[in-house]
Amino acid sequence: MNTTSTSTSTSASRMTARRTGAAFALIVGLVLTGCQTSASAPAQKPAPALHAPAAPHAPTGVDTSRPADRVAEEIERNADRMAELSKRFAGVPADRVEEQLQRESAAGTQ
Repeated sequence: MNTTSTSTSTSASRMTARRTGAAFALIVGLVLTGCQTSASAPAQKPAPALHAPAAPHAPTGVDTSRPADRVAEEIERNADRMAELSKRFAGVPADRVEEQLQRESAAGTQ
């Protein structure tokens, strides 16, 4: 009987040592996690970003290497065509518009 009680007490002491080690590892992990967080400091407002205004983009097909008055004239000439196309393709998906315009241009070149 002595051997059984000694075996049980040895087993119990091993379990206690394992529990103590696990508890110690948990506490150390929590402490180290707490050390990694930043201290509570008042939040600083980010500096305002200075943005330059975006350069205006010319409509597709307008050559911007020419003088501004010539570009303005071309845009005015194309305004009627753009209004016609916007009414014609209202509510049509962009990929369908592109396909139809390509078909029309291919048929016109033949």
